Amino acid sequence: MASIRKRISARTGGVSWQVQVRRRGVTLSSTFATRREAEQWAYQTEAKFTLAPRATLTLAEALTRYLAEVTPQKRSRENDVFIARTIQRDALATTKLSDITSAHIAWFQQRLERRGLSGTRILKYLALLSHLFTVARRDWGYAALANPVSSARKPRPNPPRERRLKPEEEEALLSAAEAALRAFIILALETAARRTELCELRWEDVDFASRTATFPVTKSGRARTIPLSSRAIETLKNLPHEEEHIFPWRDPHSLTTAFRRLCKRARIDGLRVHDLRHEATSRLFERGLGIQEVATVTGHRTWQMLARYTHPDARRIAEKLD
Repeated sequence: MASIRKRISARTGGVSWQVQVRRRGVTLSSTFATRREAEQWAYQTEAKFTLAPRATLTLAEALTRYLAEVTPQKRSRENDVFIARTIQRDALATTKLSDITSAHIAWFQQRLERRGLSGTRILKYLALLSHLFTVARRDWGYAALANPVSSARKPRPNPPRERRLKPEEEEALLSAAEAALRAFIILALETAARRTELCELRWEDVDFASRTATFPVTKSGRARTIPLSSRAIETLKNLPHEEEHIFPWRDPHSLTTAFRRLCKRARIDGLRVHDLRHEATSRLFERGLGIQEVATVTGHRTWQMLARYTHPDARRIAEKLD
């Protein structure tokens, strides 16, 4: 039901009319110069609420539609699918979208925390849910649907990882790895590229004459051309050129599995594939490259994001001080 109030400005003495419409937990408000305009806006807004379909589909059904219509347009498709499937197995999945409140989101967070998920990981689950509600309101016709994630308490993200690859660990990895995975590790350390970028790299994307490689599609959606070191060039030349793609892993998750098994064989704990990108970025700075030069290689568009991938070695800084 609409609520209309007359307001008089203490500074100018001018009169205005504020109107609020509350329906299904959603409040819309606006201000007009005349009461008639306020009443007309209230009538039109309440009519929209009445005509807007109620989101009777369950969260599980909404996620299925989201995966079919929204996820294919994203770069992080595999991650979306994994998170959505996990939520669909949760007790919250049987609840109708229109009935989900911030309390439901809080309970869902608690269940994720009990499973041992980190704050950063939980935030990714909440981000997908929040976008789901946004899409439902904007594209699926559920204009009156509130977004319960926006008002829910959020966990704190984990501090950035500062894992550096030790020289003896690098030697152990390269010694225990088969040819393709060994080449991947070297390229990752020499280019600071993401695992997906390297997995999708084709021979036609490499220019040996100019010593560059081009990633046509990146996380930012923009193509990026990077320089290749002598070590990277030599590694690429020693690989077979029989297939279109340089590396055999079409699914980045299969590469992650192979890397985990390699770490186990090499008896290295706490190392992830993505840590190679952190290590490579730190090495670029330690080689003397400037911020803009490093950003050109890594593809970061802000210093704040680039700084999260930079972990200078205090011993090297001490040598520079001398």
